[in-house]
Amino acid sequence: IHVPVKLDKLERVIKLLILRHEGLRTSFHLSGGRPVQVVHRDVPFAIESLDEGDGIVDTILKQFIRPFDLSSAPLFRAGVAPLEDGKHLLIYDIHHIVGDGVSISVLVDDFIRLFREEVLPPLRVQYKDFVLWKQKIEGNEGRSPGIAYWHGVFAQDEELPLLELPTDFPRPAVMGHEGAQCEFFLDPRATNAMREYALQRRASLYMLILAVYNIMLSRLGGIEDVIVGTVFSGRTHPDTQPVVGVFVNLLAMRNAPRGELTFVQFLDHVRQNALQAFQYSDYPFEKLVERLGARRSDRHPVTSVGFTFQNFEARQARLLDASVSGMEIMSLKALRKTALNDINLEAFDKGDRLHFMVQYSTALFRQETIESFISYFMTILDSVLRQPEIKIADIQLISQEQRKILTEDILAAQRQVSMDFDF
Repeated sequence: IHVPVKLDKLERVIKLLILRHEGLRTSFHLSGGRPVQVVHRDVPFAIESLDEGDGIVDTILKQFIRPFDLSSAPLFRAGVAPLEDGKHLLIYDIHHIVGDGVSISVLVDDFIRLFREEVLPPLRVQYKDFVLWKQKIEGNEGRSPGIAYWHGVFAQDEELPLLELPTDFPRPAVMGHEGAQCEFFLDPRATNAMREYALQRRASLYMLILAVYNIMLSRLGGIEDVIVGTVFSGRTHPDTQPVVGVFVNLLAMRNAPRGELTFVQFLDHVRQNALQAFQYSDYPFEKLVERLGARRSDRHPVTSVGFTFQNFEARQARLLDASVSGMEIMSLKALRKTALNDINLEAFDKGDRLHFMVQYSTALFRQETIESFISYFMTILDSVLRQPEIKIADIQLISQEQRKILTEDILAAQRQVSMDFDF
């Protein structure tokens, strides 16, 4: 957040945030060998002064972001750094154990309103209430409707489909977490076309992107049974919307992009599956893994590919209209060098455009390969938007223009070989 210099007011507002949200006053400890969370009545807090970096944001971030001590609250910090033209940058960092993606929007919203000296309505629940509710649900697992649904999707006596993507390197016996990322964007025109198409089919952008992603993975892996791990917000009750905490759950979305289906038919298939999965999204993924006995050292259980759809950034963009004079909100993302899956596609809804990020395991893929996958994704997306009734088997991974260029390159290489051996 670009802010005018009012350090005393900034610090007072952030202290009010910490008092409002118990998650920002929580630490974690071991008791009897089990982790427990401790909510403190009060915690010490002061805004850090970040003087180094010469106004370069990347340098400031590297100075500011560092590990947290989980036994010491708050698991949240804020700092102010000088920029050019007399501006200052207020940045904050929150440990993922106490806050998820939606929590970031909640904090920004509350910060702006408190900075404007508004009185916020009291929270009806805190994160610990959600935790106690979840424990009660898990204690009554035998009566949970989620069991019947998820065990219908994943029968315990069947072998889970194994997605083998074409990798550049042999898969290690034990997968690490070294990774890198590639990003790409859709311009406003293409983004609007996707919104209109999804609306026509009574689907969401999430469902449309997931369908295209499934087709790409199916074609690359040569299977018609694809499981994608997708993060669900988990805030199914209205009282949880304004709370800082970790509500997310991983859902194993299983879809069948069979070649004889048209894209319209498959999108409807994805839509129905997603609606049912969301209905039973409270069932913990860890419980599903335990019941399936899915244990693999060389890859993650159940699925090794992921998809995340983030729309909280569009919400943050809308906050700009109601922000404080002299304050500008922007999103700063540190470069990730880790990968929790073989490949994870992350989509960010920025309102007028879509921003995509692909995190990938560098133990398996080169950057050029991931860039090829991105090209395939874009080609599939273009094909289904132009021809919704196209059969999945007829969707090409390479466009006609790309195929023409590739053919010309091959012919040129063949001519060069012929010249080299022309005696």
